[in-house]
Amino acid sequence: MTTSAARRGTARSLLAVAVAAVLVWASGTVGVPASAATIPGAVTAVSVVPDDPAPGQSVRLDLTWAVPDTARGGDTFTLDLPGELNRITTSFALADESGATVATAQVTDGLVTFTLTDFVDTHTDVHGTAFFWVRLSHEVTPGETLTLDFGSVTTVITPSDPGGGGGDPGDQDRDVPYKRGSWWDEETGQWGVEGDLLVYLVETPVGPFDRVTVDDRLGAGQSYVCDGADAPQVYLYGIDPDTGHYSGTVTRPSADRVSVDCGEDGLRVTVLGVPADTLVGVMYRVRVTDLDREYYTNTASVTADQQTQQVEALVERTGAGGDGSGQLPGPEPDPEPEPDPEPQPEPDPEPQPEPDPEPQPEPDPEPDPQPQPEPDPQPQPQPQPAGEPQPAAVEQPSGELAVTGSDVVTPAAAAALVLVLSGVLLVLARRRQASR
Repeated sequence: MTTSAARRGTARSLLAVAVAAVLVWASGTVGVPASAATIPGAVTAVSVVPDDPAPGQSVRLDLTWAVPDTARGGDTFTLDLPGELNRITTSFALADESGATVATAQVTDGLVTFTLTDFVDTHTDVHGTAFFWVRLSHEVTPGETLTLDFGSVTTVITPSDPGGGGGDPGDQDRDVPYKRGSWWDEETGQWGVEGDLLVYLVETPVGPFDRVTVDDRLGAGQSYVCDGADAPQVYLYGIDPDTGHYSGTVTRPSADRVSVDCGEDGLRVTVLGVPADTLVGVMYRVRVTDLDREYYTNTASVTADQQTQQVEALVERTGAGGDGSGQLPGPEPDPEPEPDPEPQPEPDPEPQPEPDPEPQPEPDPEPDPQPQPEPDPQPQPQPQPAGEPQPAAVEQPSGELAVTGSDVVTPAAAAALVLVLSGVLLVLARRRQASR
């Protein structure tokens, strides 16, 4: 391999290494998505409606939010839920006027997470509102001001006296049946959390009774859960005869005194031998089959010692939602045309004084030509008159050859010959150099 070929091979090797390095760098950088960011302070205000809820009461949270123009799809912002508030809503979406989803919200215990969609990638000044439902804890103290800390903002409420609400009917007439329903979270076992399960409780009048029968029928969009851990349960609750409140005594009737018949068409429960100051409670769960309904109904007929009364319950979907909006960036405005320059009058030139011509010296007059003396004419030889011809004398040979014109080399001819020879030699010398 020649030196030039070796150099060309080395150059090719270095170029291949450089290309490989670029490809490795590109494979490690191109196509790697940027990680989603959490936007602080996006929730700008929160209010509680009503602002004087009773312990255990459902309340609505209203909030406003806004994100910076640097936000991108997949970014999130959050709202802390204080410990005094238990979630009811589980998830919802925020949409603009056209129905496009701007963000989705997921509600868990203690936190609401809003995830932005790619709507923010094409809009600026993205902001909006949201609302959802929570339940005030039973452990708050009525009449005492309570500051709820939502992380980026706070709000103040004053819980009111619950009266006869919540899980205890209070001064309810215990001679009539009672029924209520609520949402049920299957995963956490929490009451009031919206999902796809409802729980109902039917209470009979206070005994004593020899026989009590409950016949239950569901409204549209529901089906009974008849088996497993969520199958219907029957309890005997002790009642304080003076207040009508629960006395705290809860028992289960023996199997020989209770029968349960659960199916698609309905639920029937029969209990025998109900003691005095005791009522029968039937608790059962139903699966929501139509998630789009705004409310769900249930009707029960309660027969106690041949006296039948009907009672109904209604469970509303509290609902949740909100909105979002933003601005589409418009086209960049065309640059304003520059005004044509106004013609400016050219100023009149100021007269400039002409300089006086410098005196030029006049040339000396040429002298008159002097007459040149003409040469005197040379005298021309006059021909002589020819005489009579005389015979020429005959010279005698002397014994030496006569000198002819060809034998005479003048100095001018010798010089010319030398010049010719020199030229020939010069031409021969130049040809030798050219042949080399």
